Amino acid sequence: MKAAHKETERLVKKLVTRRLEEMKQGASNHGDILSLLLEAFQDQTSGFSLDDVLEECRTFHFLGVESTARSLIWVLYVLANHPEWQERAREEVLQVFGDQKPNAEGINQLKIVTTIVYETLRFYPTNGIIHRSISKDTKLGDMVLPAWIQVTIPIALMNHDPDIWGEDVNEFKPERFAQGIFNSKMQSIFLAFFSGPRRCTGQTMGMVLLTSVVATLLQRFSLELAPSYSHAPKYSFLLKPEHGLQLVLRQHI
Repeated sequence: MKAAHKETERLVKKLVTRRLEEMKQGASNHGDILSLLLEAFQDQTSGFSLDDVLEECRTFHFLGVESTARSLIWVLYVLANHPEWQERAREEVLQVFGDQKPNAEGINQLKIVTTIVYETLRFYPTNGIIHRSISKDTKLGDMVLPAWIQVTIPIALMNHDPDIWGEDVNEFKPERFAQGIFNSKMQSIFLAFFSGPRRCTGQTMGMVLLTSVVATLLQRFSLELAPSYSHAPKYSFLLKPEHGLQLVLRQHI
């Protein structure tokens, strides 16, 4: 692990240093996240250090890719386990794209697929717990939380609490999200991408990746759970199926 961490540090630092040199020599902005991070680093009033840049790059590389991949596993499981929703999602995908490659404009029209993804993230949140440190005394309801304590928010428990979601909390119902996640109620209770100023900056990227992969698969295949599949969600930093996800893919005609 130490060797892998050291090698990652070397590769990330090499990339960041090269891009920084290009910017100093007048190279055009690449229009990506790294360019924005380096612009913040060069702004002396930002307080953003080179170590901050390196840390953000590592976060995007590992958490951005890995958390999206883990979420995709559970979306595929849900589609295979709920064939009626799989068929509704496929009809929508074929209506929007036909046999054409999914594109960004069409992805925004996939309402049913999006609600399926959101409901999957409620059932199987990639991160089961959020930790936050409070920098000053904070009033929360009838409580006053003192500065510099750590608050733990149990997302997995909240997402299965009938007092929050209703008595049908254990039913898979994507229609819960028919109005999106930006209405007042959802903003306060749906924390798949966290919330507030520390909301996940990769939310849009993750949703585009998830819906693109799902649309591409549904155009070509029907999904079924293999007889060998054993349902055992387990948190190992991120949520994963303890025994893997075995699927049967059949070519869709």
